[in-house]
Amino acid sequence: MTSTLIPADAVQAPAARPSAPAAAAADASRPWYRSEPWLLPMGAAYLVILVAFFTPEVLHVPLTVAGGLLILGAFALVLRQGLFRPWHGS
Repeated sequence: MTSTLIPADAVQAPAARPSAPAAAAADASRPWYRSEPWLLPMGAAYLVILVAFFTPEVLHVPLTVAGGLLILGAFALVLRQGLFRPWHGS
């Protein structure tokens, strides 16, 4: 009969997880605009749509479409991050 025991050198210790205060300190050291990656494309989308109000009518549709695509990109970043979870980079 063969043994079902795992050799001692094959067992790995679980990786140490950073403590909550250390993670909070690391998040506090980053600038506010780095804490939520979706903020930049969302702000850019609103700016593009706002600019569309003051441009000739021929540019309204392209600028609105560009703003919509930026909003979709920002929404994808929110989904990738997870709702109500802080972003820790990838």
